[in-house]
Amino acid sequence: MSAAGNTVWVACCGETSAGFPASSGRLLRVDPHRRRVVADIPLPANPAAIAADATGAWVATADGRVLLVSRKRNRVVTTIAAGGPLGFSQTIAAGAGGVWLADPFDEQVVRIDPKARRVMARIPAGAVTTLAVTGDAVWGLSSLGLVRVDPVHNRVAAVAPDPDLRRARLVAAGAGAVWTAGWSSVSRIDPDLVTP
Repeated sequence: MSAAGNTVWVACCGETSAGFPASSGRLLRVDPHRRRVVADIPLPANPAAIAADATGAWVATADGRVLLVSRKRNRVVTTIAAGGPLGFSQTIAAGAGGVWLADPFDEQVVRIDPKARRVMARIPAGAVTTLAVTGDAVWGLSSLGLVRVDPVHNRVAAVAPDPDLRRARLVAAGAGAVWTAGWSSVSRIDPDLVTP
């Protein structure tokens, strides 16, 4: 699930049969003011993660594609082969001048240009499984620890290798901090202290 502006997007899997996973899925567009689904959009692949921005919804699929669903047209308007296969729930983020995709199997963060709608960089970053974006950085949790990606130079700018951060499972950014969560703890990290 992801939200931007006055729209909430919810991705879900398609129908399954005989216990096999679906090869397609659906994206629901929810109007929070009217409290109802206003569009039910078919997807050509099973969604793994979603990030919303003013353009619409960026959907990472289990087979390694990124789909752009237009908020104006309520349909898939772009398909980008980005890597994968993917299967983690927080592997895509929008902001800082790009759409960012964690590709843990190839140990990289993939940057997609949202205007050109193509891959513009593949950044070695360890096995990143979760991403968050602040105005000037992309944050990921990887086998290396908490990774700070510089979106200006498309490279890892710093790593916080603390063992607690390597065990964290989720990352979020907001309220002037980067937040990580593990099984039984939440950590607040001052982004200015994660430097080379």
